[in-house]
Amino acid sequence: MGVGSELLSIALHKAKLKGVTEVFGNIAHDNEASLRMCEAVGFKVVDRPDLIAKIHEDYLKRVGYVRRQVIVKNSIE
Repeated sequence: MGVGSELLSIALHKAKLKGVTEVFGNIAHDNEASLRMCEAVGFKVVDRPDLIAKIHEDYLKRVGYVRRQVIVKNSIE
C-alpha cells in the first residue's frame, strides 16, 4: 500500500470512529492512479449526476473550465 492509500485508510478509519457511514469523493475521469487508489480502499464509482453538476458549477466559478469528473463512494462498515 502506498502513502496515499495509507493516509486515505486512516482518514476512513477516523471517520468510522466518528459515526460516518458514507464518504464521497470526486476524481478527474482520467486520473487512473487516484481511481485505483480509491478502489483499493473500498471506494466504488457511482452514478450521481446531481453531484457531478454541482462539481462542474464550482469548477466553472473557481477556475473557468470543467474537467470531466467521476464520483466515488465508500460505505464504511
